[in-house]
Amino acid sequence: MLARLTTWFLDKIAAGELEPWKARNAYFLLHVYLTDNYPGDILGEEAHELIYEGTLLHEHGEDFGADVVYMRELAGRIVADAEPES
Repeated sequence: MLARLTTWFLDKIAAGELEPWKARNAYFLLHVYLTDNYPGDILGEEAHELIYEGTLLHEHGEDFGADVVYMRELAGRIVADAEPES
């Protein structure tokens, strides 16, 4: 779900239909919820990296902002890992 939501956010941001700071707020709230309620790494390293990058979306387009190419790569890996092997 996180990977698919990320792809949707990034597509909407690229199309000018979503302000990056609004997507950033979703990642920030998710980060707060997870760290306050679940000790340890319940989602896996790639998911946590994706959430971290998402919290930088308010700086979208800046040198120190989120790396959207990396976010798409992480989302793709998460989706691929979640799909059953044939």
